[in-house]
Amino acid sequence: MDPNVLPSVIVTDRELALMNAIINVFPYVTNLLCRWHIGKNVLAKCRKMFDDKM
Repeated sequence: MDPNVLPSVIVTDRELALMNAIINVFPYVTNLLCRWHIGKNVLAKCRKMFDDKM
């Protein structure tokens, strides 16, 4: 990385240690969650609410 150019956005998978490190190293960077990981988590948590027939 060029030391004169900082990222404006970092996308993570909600790894808490990584998110805390980003806050400390890049305090002015927007930290977003990955859409793919969010979708996988929703599916894993909500699957038991629906019948297999749906």
